[in-house]
Amino acid sequence: MNKRSTEKELLDDPTMPFEEIQRNMKELNTINSWLGGHAITRSGLRRLIKGHSGSPLTVLEIGCGGGDNLKAIRNWSLTTTIKLRLMGVDINPACISFAEKEFPAASYQVADYRMLRLNEPVDILFSSLFCHHFTDEELVMQLKWMYQHCKRGFFINDLHRIRSHITVSGFLPDCFPVRAS
Repeated sequence: MNKRSTEKELLDDPTMPFEEIQRNMKELNTINSWLGGHAITRSGLRRLIKGHSGSPLTVLEIGCGGGDNLKAIRNWSLTTTIKLRLMGVDINPACISFAEKEFPAASYQVADYRMLRLNEPVDILFSSLFCHHFTDEELVMQLKWMYQHCKRGFFINDLHRIRSHITVSGFLPDCFPVRAS
């Protein structure tokens, strides 16, 4: 139960058809909305902006997928006085295409986050349902990268993928399918 699963998910397959990616992005938004993923993301953001007033904050999500977290953050920010500049990066061009269509208020870039060239560190960095795609060594590199590229802080909203969880979660059809290596 302690060992993380390193099996690849369907989204890790670069040949996945756009229609499947689009369906998966919609399912992830539904899951994040109904099971609290967006609430956890907003909570992480609120902690990092506590006490801020003044200039807009730049928020960057790495591995942004379909942009649903950025949209949830934007909707929340409209109920506050906090001004945000939202950005998303994803290595998958189909995910970015979907995000630009579904939530054009953010700016997006197709890139491996590790190769992203920022003019200056962003205020807040985060990732959601992204880290579980990586090995332990890659996670250490990601944490270092995030630390080096933000001013106020970063947070991660993710799950701990273990084989028994994948089996038990089968009642959520096609949500997090795992592909055998």
